[in-house]
Amino acid sequence: MIKLSIIIPVYDVEFYIRRCLDSVFGQNIPISSYEVIIVNDGTPDNSMLIVNEFVTRYSNTIIIHQKNQGLSSARNTGLKVAKGDYVWFIDSDDCIDLNCLLEITSYLDQHLSCILAFDFVYIYSDGVRQRNGQKFRSDSFFMQGIDFLRLNGTGQAWRNIYSRSFLIDNNLFFSTGMIHEDGEFNMRAKCLADTITYIPKIFYFYFVSREGSIMHSISLKHVIDLVNYSIKADTFIREKNLPSNFQKEIYIISSHALFYSIYESKFLNNENRIKYLEYLKLNTYFWYKACNFTFFSSFKIKGMFLYLSPKIYLKLYYLVQGLRKS
Repeated sequence: MIKLSIIIPVYDVEFYIRRCLDSVFGQNIPISSYEVIIVNDGTPDNSMLIVNEFVTRYSNTIIIHQKNQGLSSARNTGLKVAKGDYVWFIDSDDCIDLNCLLEITSYLDQHLSCILAFDFVYIYSDGVRQRNGQKFRSDSFFMQGIDFLRLNGTGQAWRNIYSRSFLIDNNLFFSTGMIHEDGEFNMRAKCLADTITYIPKIFYFYFVSREGSIMHSISLKHVIDLVNYSIKADTFIREKNLPSNFQKEIYIISSHALFYSIYESKFLNNENRIKYLEYLKLNTYFWYKACNFTFFSSFKIKGMFLYLSPKIYLKLYYLVQGLRKS
């Protein structure tokens, strides 16, 4: 039987952690069939008091304490000590479906793959629920990772379950210091995955617009990290010596990230917009290369205009967007 490692970083989630752990331990499967690795990332609240309640009741729990280093570092810490055949990175303010682990492990017993994908639900603060299904096109139970990446984009880490050996053998850890660590991680993971399989069922519930959520506000670092996709992509392509068709898919992702960063930059104040412009100029080589080597002529054209004059491009973009000076 496949054994699963569930990795849960904990930081400042006192009001949500009980809901998360109730779902993780509310499973119709022997606790010997999975392990729960909780990484205390220096949480300043009472979250760990609640965690300790579960530790006394469930012997399959491992707690690791570290100084606050961020989500990526906490996930990496958990991955390095995990013993399961597969790992599932779960956010401590979300929850999973009750009694889903038996179905997941039973399926993986029959369909070993690098990555297992599934459906999920966004739950908004007003109670509205939105189901999100992942696209899967294949005559068998498997797709190649690059094809799945083309259909679904990068996405969050929690919407997939990963073969631990696949991650370790390919040195697939989360980049530290990034806000958009999930997308950058999945850009690499899905590209390198020989096989991805899929269960069209809801296994994860993601709570949107929560107080303290990383995506709740836009900062200068938020938009700069989207530009950094181009740098990470270029490094990844060179390190792995990817074939040209793989390169183009990666360039498309980093170009999307670049233009989304430009969209988000309109929400910055004037001082940070100037800093953002300087960062674009500093890293012209990477993002222009990404735009120029995609499949899409629209990216090539916009990238050329941005390359010729980032300042004028941004001014015109903000004008079209109706941005008022702050």
